[in-house]
Amino acid sequence: MKKSYKLLGFLAVVTSIVSLASCNSAANNDDDNNEDSIDYLDKDSMMLSPAGAPNLAVYSKVLTTSSLTTTTPADIPAQLLDTNSFYNYVVFDAVNALKLVKANKAKYTFLGLLTSGNYHLVGFNQEVDAVPAIGDHFVSFGKGLMTDEIMKFLVPEAYESGSTINYLETGVSAVAQKLIAGPDGEYTSYWALIAEPALQNVLNKNNKVKDYKNCTTWIKEKTDGKFDFIPQGGLFVKNSYYESSLTNVNNFMVQVKKDMTNAINNPTKVIEDITNSKMTSDDFTKKFGFNSSLIDPLQKNSSNLFGISDPKGLIGGDKAINTTKINEFLIEIGSASANHI
Repeated sequence: MKKSYKLLGFLAVVTSIVSLASCNSAANNDDDNNEDSIDYLDKDSMMLSPAGAPNLAVYSKVLTTSSLTTTTPADIPAQLLDTNSFYNYVVFDAVNALKLVKANKAKYTFLGLLTSGNYHLVGFNQEVDAVPAIGDHFVSFGKGLMTDEIMKFLVPEAYESGSTINYLETGVSAVAQKLIAGPDGEYTSYWALIAEPALQNVLNKNNKVKDYKNCTTWIKEKTDGKFDFIPQGGLFVKNSYYESSLTNVNNFMVQVKKDMTNAINNPTKVIEDITNSKMTSDDFTKKFGFNSSLIDPLQKNSSNLFGISDPKGLIGGDKAINTTKINEFLIEIGSASANHI
């Protein structure tokens, strides 16, 4: 199934939302001042997100029926452009979504970055002391997009005459499959851009793959500490809903901050919440886009290999990464998107 998770169950989802609306209304009328009655998950509002790492940052919402995920992110921009979209919340590539906002096309408001650092450059069958060099072969994804611009900034050698790049159109999953399989055609050694949690699966299956560098750490080094993030998954709220239901949105963001904090500092709590949700392992993998068994090894000891953003970086936070700061990042790396968000 290539499209969104359980899309065929769309009517069932709508029915459940109506039921939830009735239940929540009754509960709120019973005791509006009882904090336990506050719907921090905003269950009456649907959220759409691509399968992958950003879902860990909003895991409580994704565990509910008021969330839908898709394995075809290219379908998401149509929702951002639709005033009458069914989704009050949307998770999407922050830069591309902000470009639509800047052009007055997107009908959504930016709430903050959910992920900002899970890209890695890895080497397949490289010597221990090897470094990327002109004449090497590279495997990547997202030609002309943010991943490509990050590669150009960090690994300019890949774009010099004599070097070769194989762009895999289907993204990270295709890169992972390539690395697990081994050589890329005639190239028996190469460098590849990939992201967690897919990288962990690759490392577990092919010992010829070595993690060369975390791209966020690399960015920080190359900008002398000016930037310690890469704008990736962003959370957006529909303008009309934001204006009419600010309290609901604020309550939801309280939960988002808790989820992000747990994901970074307390993965045991995340796993406990997943277990209590009664979602099966197979259903979790289909909906989230990764296996729940990866959470602890990638997040323990605050290692945060999923690249979950600091919740203080959400809009309104003490360290807010807002549109201005993201644009400064784009200028720094020479992005074509600079001044277009």
